[in-house]
Amino acid sequence: MAISRLYHAVSSYYSMIARLALAIAGIDYSSRVMDIHRRREQLTPEYGAINPHMTVPALVTETSILDDSRDILKWAVRERPEVFVDGGESEQSFLNAHAAFSIEGLTFGTAMLRWPLLKWVFPRLLAKACASLRRQQKDHPDLDEVFANKTAQNEARIRFFTQGSLKEKVETLSATAADLLARVPPPRGIYLYGDKPSAADVVLAVFLARLKMIGEWALVADRPDLMAWFDRISVTPAYQAADVWTVFSLKRVVRNR
Repeated sequence: MAISRLYHAVSSYYSMIARLALAIAGIDYSSRVMDIHRRREQLTPEYGAINPHMTVPALVTETSILDDSRDILKWAVRERPEVFVDGGESEQSFLNAHAAFSIEGLTFGTAMLRWPLLKWVFPRLLAKACASLRRQQKDHPDLDEVFANKTAQNEARIRFFTQGSLKEKVETLSATAADLLARVPPPRGIYLYGDKPSAADVVLAVFLARLKMIGEWALVADRPDLMAWFDRISVTPAYQAADVWTVFSLKRVVRNR
């Protein structure tokens, strides 16, 4: 049986979800670490042919290509049903709300408010990426739609960070994050639904780690049960193997490892 290949980035939030899902499931894979910052490998035609979203992660299995973390998580659960438990409607409510949440908006919005220089730097990096995408679109007509969609997505990201009050947008996202946490039921055991992990355990672990990393841990203050749960899961071998970040490392981003 051929081993799956994971395309991911060390600092990517959704890559962390994929890595944790595979680690908990005990599924081996070959790793292809993408340089999404300096070389912008996710925006190349070679990767666009693999993942038309031009985002990380992507998992190439023996039979299919899974081009986002939600599909990778679902696949891991299907592949290892003996490992995971189904959390039912409450789990699905949380997963759906998480899928609709802009973790990028909260992450970069918080950083830009904290370090105003980023308000100038980040939109210009996105504009530079758009220019590169347009050039490649002309050179690769077979991927015209892929490049056009990614350009439009980046232009929407620029508008989010430059138009209107960023402070109000971040405050709204923080309130939405609090509502998201309110959807999580009190843990019933080691994991959310007992002695076995669920898909919600995977997503919640990475979500809480991100809140801690960006200085939004106060959002969890009203949920000491989730704080205790995070303390438990964050010392598990699977969590450690998945390399989930609670502290941002510019050095690791630069070194891409």
